[in-house]
Amino acid sequence: MAASQYPPVTSNALTRVFFVKTNNVFGTGFTLERNSRQFLVTARHVIPSARDSVAIHQHGTWQSMGGEVFYPKNPAVDIAVLRLDKHISLTLELEPSMDGMVLGQDLYFLGFPLGMYMEPMWNGCPLPLIKHGVLSAIDSSDKSRVLIYLDAFGNLGFSGSPVIFRDLKSGETKVAGIVTAFRTEESKVQVGGAVTNWTVPANSGILIAASVLHAIEAIEAANTI
Repeated sequence: MAASQYPPVTSNALTRVFFVKTNNVFGTGFTLERNSRQFLVTARHVIPSARDSVAIHQHGTWQSMGGEVFYPKNPAVDIAVLRLDKHISLTLELEPSMDGMVLGQDLYFLGFPLGMYMEPMWNGCPLPLIKHGVLSAIDSSDKSRVLIYLDAFGNLGFSGSPVIFRDLKSGETKVAGIVTAFRTEESKVQVGGAVTNWTVPANSGILIAASVLHAIEAIEAANTI
């Protein structure tokens, strides 16, 4: 079997993903490196303020993470990065890039939906659940806010999850984006078989991720401070 045919969910991605909490907001984060420093990347709505205390789940409890929080220039980009005081994961290579990703390709996202996780642990940390979907579209009409759309059902808790893929040319596993939301649609409520005028938001099966390039932008800005 050719290397490009193997699923891209390998240890260089799995061991970088963490169950994250700020105040009463739960989500997912993952690590990236720049200039020997390690950063925890997640969704901005998971760390809405630079003053928020960030913790990861480790050894059965929540461990506070020290460091500064930074955001991309465009406040509409739902990404936050925490510059860590120390490395919390292995530094196996995982390139942040959208290069080599093609429409219709399977993408994978790793996280902690509804607080669920796998055991055994890695370094005392739970392993994430894995879901996947098809790359439906890339919206680059606004270069300051590039979005990736997947045909996939997301769940609460996947916010901040890395979206990874296998570069079909090089065979490398790369991280393309950060899960930020799922698109909802209004569904009519039925009572006793009769359709009412009430509606409830339902998961449309369209998952939204922000380009990892915006995380790199925030990291590069952080490295200048």
